[in-house]
Amino acid sequence: IDYNMKAAGITTGHEGMIIDSVEDEFIQEDKQMNIFETPALKEIKGLLELIPEEFRNDSNRRTLEQYSEKESDFIRSNIEYTKKNCTGNFSAYLKKALDNDWAEGEREKTEYLKKQKAEARRKEEEEKEQNEGKNEELRITAEKKYKAMTPEELESIHQEARESMYFKMILQKKITSKEIKEEEALKEAALLMINGKKPIN
Repeated sequence: IDYNMKAAGITTGHEGMIIDSVEDEFIQEDKQMNIFETPALKEIKGLLELIPEEFRNDSNRRTLEQYSEKESDFIRSNIEYTKKNCTGNFSAYLKKALDNDWAEGEREKTEYLKKQKAEARRKEEEEKEQNEGKNEELRITAEKKYKAMTPEELESIHQEARESMYFKMILQKKITSKEIKEEEALKEAALLMINGKKPIN
């Protein structure tokens, strides 16, 4: 293998073996070069697939290989930038885009939007946790009040609960399907009333 590597002009780069120069017969699409492929080159092959098929040639492959030490996102973003903006010579435009990193602004914009989205999601989760905490506190307070009610007060609030749309449209169905017992449904409606969230009649 060492002899073959030397014959093919392979040198070691920062991510492994990099093919710097090979004979034309070795760069055909059906070449048997798997033993020479490195993680860097396999990544380039994947990135080459992003280029429109009519421009997927050896010239553009070599252009991408010149940037094999860059992060794949750097190469990918400049390929996408070229596809979006090039109206002339694709290969020349791609090389200039990579040389000057014309896609830098697009990556920064994407990163900014990603951070904004993550921050919005974090705040949403935070608010949800706070609301769940408040709801739990309200329920505990309502439970205490409910347990302290006299039989007459319980009968009165249960009667009011039975007349509510919440009980008729939601809880009654659960009672019928045996998801919940009637006494539990009446208590659920009563707790909402105690919390000031009186179901609409």
